[in-house]
Amino acid sequence: MKSLFHQAESIRFSLQEAFIALLPFVVLMSAIRLVDFGLIYSGIQIPSLTLDTLAAIARMLDTAVPVMLAISVSFHLSILFGIDRVTGAGLALAVFLFDTYGTAPVDDAAAASLASVNAVVAPLLSLLILRLANRIPLPRVTYGALSYNLANALNMLVPAVLAFLSALVLMKVLHMAGDAAYALCAPLFLDLGQQASLALFLIGSQLIWFFGLHGTNLAYLAVDPSFG
Repeated sequence: MKSLFHQAESIRFSLQEAFIALLPFVVLMSAIRLVDFGLIYSGIQIPSLTLDTLAAIARMLDTAVPVMLAISVSFHLSILFGIDRVTGAGLALAVFLFDTYGTAPVDDAAAASLASVNAVVAPLLSLLILRLANRIPLPRVTYGALSYNLANALNMLVPAVLAFLSALVLMKVLHMAGDAAYALCAPLFLDLGQQASLALFLIGSQLIWFFGLHGTNLAYLAVDPSFG
């Protein structure tokens, strides 16, 4: 139990470090977004920044933040688990992108809502599975005749494929569980009445920000975006 608690605390610390590492990036993105909004609502026109260009910038920022979070989380968890950082980040990012977007466009509303959650869950789940898969007694390539990096890449190939497929299956199971919870809780939430449900929605979405996640996107996982 003590070892499990220590491992959970180590993961929590790594996630915290991943969020902190993104602080300069988030501040920069927020500043750009603020300028974007200022130009739109002030009526100031700059020849090279049309409304379509500003809208494209907004969509790009909405997509970039969760992707950067997934990269940061996978990088710090790879260090914690003793996994090659490039391998760990590549695997986690592949699971995140495949599960979040699949064949949907990057500005798809459902994908955007899932992105903030998947940016944390997908790297954590895929790297935990990779850590377990790497312990399977498979034939190993020694790095006597090969360079260490090449031998390590070859040795990680099968565990990475197993982790990728397993993580996608488990993510699908988690989504099904989330859909079932949504079907159960959403009607109860909306039955509270307009004022009470709106107050709960706003309080909950703001509190989620304190955990480093996109509160509004996560709140829209619980209710239809039209509720806003």
